[in-house]
Amino acid sequence: MTAPTTDTVIVGAGLAGLTAARALARAGRRVAVLEARERVGGRTHSIDVDGSRLDLGGQWIGPTQTRMVALARELGLATFPTFHQGRKLLDVNGRRSHYDGAIPSLGALGLLDLELSRRIMEWQQSGVPTAAPHTARAARRLDAASVEIWKRRLMRSRGARGVFDAAFRVVFGAEPAEVSALWFLAYCRAGGGFLKLVEVEGAAQEQRFVGGAQSVADALARQLGDAVRLQAPVRAISWRPDGATVHADGLSVDARHVVLAIPPPLLRRIAFDPPLPPARDQLLQRIPMGATIKCVVRYARPFWRDAGWSGEAVSDGDLLSVTYDNSTHDGRVAALVGFIVGAAARAW
Repeated sequence: MTAPTTDTVIVGAGLAGLTAARALARAGRRVAVLEARERVGGRTHSIDVDGSRLDLGGQWIGPTQTRMVALARELGLATFPTFHQGRKLLDVNGRRSHYDGAIPSLGALGLLDLELSRRIMEWQQSGVPTAAPHTARAARRLDAASVEIWKRRLMRSRGARGVFDAAFRVVFGAEPAEVSALWFLAYCRAGGGFLKLVEVEGAAQEQRFVGGAQSVADALARQLGDAVRLQAPVRAISWRPDGATVHADGLSVDARHVVLAIPPPLLRRIAFDPPLPPARDQLLQRIPMGATIKCVVRYARPFWRDAGWSGEAVSDGDLLSVTYDNSTHDGRVAALVGFIVGAAARAW
């Protein structure tokens, strides 16, 4: 069947697609959101466990994410602080130690190396415009170097490199050799600095959603009502100068505009008629996805808290890079969360 002509079809009901749809609807435009899955939320996915909510996808929100903080407040969604009190475990270069606070136990030389590297990193990122990193003075040189090369020039000690590698893999789902130094610095500046991306207090892992991170998408979808169509994977898009026809399972929609709010590699599963311009098609072939496996393990009680541990561990080994306390806000479900990332995730 063919639906009536609409102003804009949005492919994907994740956070990007739903916020785009809401903005257009508020501007008086007619929108249709087509989602392949049986749920909204994209890479946020919350499930019920004994009356509480646990996240299988993205879950944290931090104070530097000002737009998401404002959106959560507008939607009336409650958050709670990530538990991080107690000792932390560090497993780097085959040596295991523990520490309190935010400073890892690397020894004097390792800590000095890490601090000097951090300061140089912040100085370099200050010269990279977030909105246009390619305009930075050293853009070509930085983009020609991987983070691995950049890291080895910057950090001398194995301990500092090991801690950096573990943190980098969790943030980006990739190995330092797979990301350009320019893109890394631009990302860090956008997030308030590398430490703001990896720490808990005052940083990206500070808060979690009481109702799970998917509650943001659920609330947005409720506002859009019947404009959101689930289990409607888009198979083909016929586009022309004055608009396009979007073909999904059991539904074809004519629209003046189409917004593709899905991960770039998934666009190659859609048949475009006429085909996308060659430059655009080549770009899609060259945009890889990060690799992350998230593991949530439930326990009868939070034994680590009883023993004075925070549940946080950092490792440069071949399996879990980072773990955190992942218990629910009401304490009904005790859990730890760990991440297998980068090359290890692809191997597993």
